[in-house]
Amino acid sequence: METVAITVSLRSEPIAPVAELHWRPLYQIKLAWHDALDGLSDYANTMLGVILYIPVVILWVVTFVLGVAAVWKLLRWGARAFFAFPKPVEAVSKT
Repeated sequence: METVAITVSLRSEPIAPVAELHWRPLYQIKLAWHDALDGLSDYANTMLGVILYIPVVILWVVTFVLGVAAVWKLLRWGARAFFAFPKPVEAVSKT
């Protein structure tokens, strides 16, 4: 069973009109800084997960390659054992 985490952020902007404008540059900088830190932490978490997952991927690749090699050898053995035709004898040239 897998779980999913959902993060919801609700922010209320304080009402402080400046000459009938809702321009709050410091508040926007604060939000941008917060979003940048969130993005950086998401990146770090993702990279850590990828790095820790590499041995699992290598194990799967090795298992797949060994399985393909075993099947290949089994098929070659079966072809030789069940479909072995007598090899034609090469003509000996008399010189």
